[in-house]
Amino acid sequence: MKTLDVTFNESENRGFKPILPGEYPAHVTSFVEREVNTKAGKAIVFNLTYTVSDQAKKMTQNVYEMDGYNIRVDDNGKKVIVTNGDGKPEKTDCGFISGRKFRDNGFFCFTEKEGSTKNGRYFNLLQSLNVNLEEIEVDGKTVKKMALIEEEDVLGQPVTVRLQQQEYVTHETRDLPENEQEKRKAWKVFTVKTWNTEKHGKAITLSADEITEDVPF
Repeated sequence: MKTLDVTFNESENRGFKPILPGEYPAHVTSFVEREVNTKAGKAIVFNLTYTVSDQAKKMTQNVYEMDGYNIRVDDNGKKVIVTNGDGKPEKTDCGFISGRKFRDNGFFCFTEKEGSTKNGRYFNLLQSLNVNLEEIEVDGKTVKKMALIEEEDVLGQPVTVRLQQQEYVTHETRDLPENEQEKRKAWKVFTVKTWNTEKHGKAITLSADEITEDVPF
C-alpha cells in the first residue's frame, strides 16, 4: 500500500449536508420575462433566479443522521438528529449552500384592468425588491400605479428567499396514467422578502460585473 502526503480528519467530516427548508439571504442574478394569455386576461410572467449569499456561512442548522442523500427518520417519522456528549443537537454551518442558485415559479403581472386584483403577489415582489411605485389618486383614494420591472431594477438586488421542495411529474411521463408517472422533487424559491438586516447584516447590491463573473457571494 502506498501512502499519500494528505490527511483526513474523520471527526470533522460530516459527509453530505442536506438543504433544509427555510429562509436564506440571496441576490437576484437572473431575470426572464414572457407574455401569456390567461383566463384572467393578458399577463407578463417574471421568472427570477437567486444566488444564495455568502452571508449564509453565518447561519447554522442541525446535523442529522443520513441514509444516503436522505435524512434518516425514526419509527414515528421524525428526523433523527445527531447529538453531542451533552445530549444537545450538533450544529453545522450553512456555508455549503452559498453560491447555489434557485429559481422561483414565476410572478404574474396582469396588465389589464380585469385581472388587476390578482396582482397582489407581484406587488409584494416589488416591495421586497424596494421598487418605488408612483402614487396616484383614484376616486379619492391614494393607490400605487403598477409598473413592469426590467433587468436594471432587479439584478443584484439583495433579498431573503424561502426555499421549499416542490414535487413535479417528469415531462416524459406526464401523459401516462398517474400510477405510471415518475415524480421528482426540486428546490424552489416560494417566497421573496426584503433582505433581513438584523440577521444577515447590511444589504449590499451586487454590480453587473460581480454577477457576470459568477463569483461566490
